[in-house]
Amino acid sequence: MSYPQQTPLTQTLKLLDRLLTLLDTHASLYDTSIAYLDSITNLQGQRTDTRSFLPATDPSTLSFFNTTSPPPPVQNPQVWHNPRTTPDIVHAFPDLLSRLIAKQTKAMERALGNLQSTLTDMQKNLAALTALRRDAVAKAQQHSTSLTADSSSISPVEAADWIDSIVAGYEREMNVRQQLLKHLELGDVESNVAVGGEVSKGQGNGTARNDIETVRTRWALQSAVDLEKETEVRDRVKLMKMMGQYAG
Repeated sequence: MSYPQQTPLTQTLKLLDRLLTLLDTHASLYDTSIAYLDSITNLQGQRTDTRSFLPATDPSTLSFFNTTSPPPPVQNPQVWHNPRTTPDIVHAFPDLLSRLIAKQTKAMERALGNLQSTLTDMQKNLAALTALRRDAVAKAQQHSTSLTADSSSISPVEAADWIDSIVAGYEREMNVRQQLLKHLELGDVESNVAVGGEVSKGQGNGTARNDIETVRTRWALQSAVDLEKETEVRDRVKLMKMMGQYAG
């Protein structure tokens, strides 16, 4: 049994439908990644606030802060707290701060792990976009002499050019995001957390909160992605489908 051969326009619309589906998947993963970055940013801020209650840094009260040797064992944990700023509950439960910091650190590690997992899913989606680009180029080569019926139609060559341009933007954006996570610093986080395929180690330099906020800001920009081009493609595909329905 023979089946009717698909026209170049039908093949083109199928390719563009694949593109739009993958772009929708990326948008969902992007929203998820932003949520995890927000969580990490908030947790880092909470840890910074929690650590502000200990230890006291007045050299007159704790002279060992002026030395490079480790502090001696604390017989009375309350001496680590600033009595003028520490809530009464901390004095009542001396181990509360250390337990809270440990809980916040674990939460940060989970959020970082979830972010890394989401980035992996984004990489898989990008691989599918790259495969789509190869298919679009192959179709464009097959129909390089095809002419569109009118100016509103979409040729295989035009579709391949759109797909190539859009995918190239996501490839650049992925490179940026991998570098952002690779060099992410979380300051006073004691645990080494795997991010971007490598281990990010806290530097303890007091700039960690700005670091994660910088990552969050740049990640959200998607400056390498041509969202206007995506909107144009969506509008053109919608128009072609509407014209096909009326023609039928």
